[in-house]
Amino acid sequence: MPASSVEVSIIVIGWQEAPGLLRCLEALAETGSSASREVLVTLNEPTAPLLADLEARPELYDRLVSAEANRGFGIANNDAASLSTGAVLYFLNDDAVVTPGWLDPVVERLAADPSVGAVASVQVDEAGELVEAGAFVYRDGAPLQIDAGVLGGEAVPPGPALYASAAALAVRRDAFEAVGGFDPGYWPAYYEDVDLALKLLGQGLVTWVEPTSVVRHGRERVGRLAAFLSEANRGRLLERWGEQLERLPEHPSRDRSSWTRRDVTEVRGAIAELVWGGRFAPSAPDEARPDDAELLRRSGELPSRYIGWLLARLDEREERVDEIEDRERHYQVLVAERDDVLSRYVPRVAELEVLVRELERQILDLGGVIEALEGQHELDVAELAAFRQRRVVRFADRAQGAVRRVRLLDEQP
Repeated sequence: MPASSVEVSIIVIGWQEAPGLLRCLEALAETGSSASREVLVTLNEPTAPLLADLEARPELYDRLVSAEANRGFGIANNDAASLSTGAVLYFLNDDAVVTPGWLDPVVERLAADPSVGAVASVQVDEAGELVEAGAFVYRDGAPLQIDAGVLGGEAVPPGPALYASAAALAVRRDAFEAVGGFDPGYWPAYYEDVDLALKLLGQGLVTWVEPTSVVRHGRERVGRLAAFLSEANRGRLLERWGEQLERLPEHPSRDRSSWTRRDVTEVRGAIAELVWGGRFAPSAPDEARPDDAELLRRSGELPSRYIGWLLARLDEREERVDEIEDRERHYQVLVAERDDVLSRYVPRVAELEVLVRELERQILDLGGVIEALEGQHELDVAELAAFRQRRVVRFADRAQGAVRRVRLLDEQP
């Protein structure tokens, strides 16, 4: 590896047209810092117009590397890192735009605290709303970006996160090399940054969120292809890190509204336990870097794998539709049974109401009888009243209850 000659190597990766790349590089050129730095651009399957635009603006970068094969996120960044010279590697997405003063706080944090292996800039959208201040995964590997919704409008607290998106992330070169960089097994994309953070954490190095370093980067839209790649790589993450992930919170149920600061606090506690619990490593080694011929082969197979995944999702949707239709038929049977009950019992309501009125009249008559008997016999008036309560009134109450139940049944949709 080259000897360090600058403090920070900024690595920007682009794919095919990379429409935001020039704006990203222009923002880097416009924002200075006290740290010496270099800019490396690494391209996957670049288009001819993109290469022409970059060749016309050589002042925007120090080195340009491109490959006809799609090396994906991790391999392309690893390749660029091997050509860089900085003591700090700063990985930046091509659609991210740095802001004034973004770099110095990151370098200062790494210099001040040897227990910090990586520092994440805070990401905001064009309106300035928080998109990510670090992130974590739940026990099942499902990710959660710590954004404005999670923090509830509160200020971003500096401190450790389980991981941070490598869209705007600084890593110590020596630590990056010691853990083997990004695992090529996550080709072409997703979960490489989670895996890297866990490898660093296994060596006692945390990922720190630095709120004074701000980068504009809009929220990523997760389409079907992204969901396909993410699902596949989440399985790899669970295979490699299942034991460590068991210490993290369970994924919240859909009806839980508080996936929030409480989870953030729990994760920070888990990070502390992991750091102080001794060194650890993934259960399987990183995949060896495939050559370009292998990457071209994988790229050729990717569409068919994606189509297969889509077909499987369609099968799942059809099964769900079948389940819903079965439930609908069941409900229709229940409705028919209810209608049958109503047709047989609702006509009895009028009869029950007549009986109730007759019983009420008989109760009044019984009261008159009791008064008459009081004058003719030495009877226990309290006993007669209790008899009336136990027998006649109780029967009347039961009749009224039957009327109410039938009416409620009739009112149900």
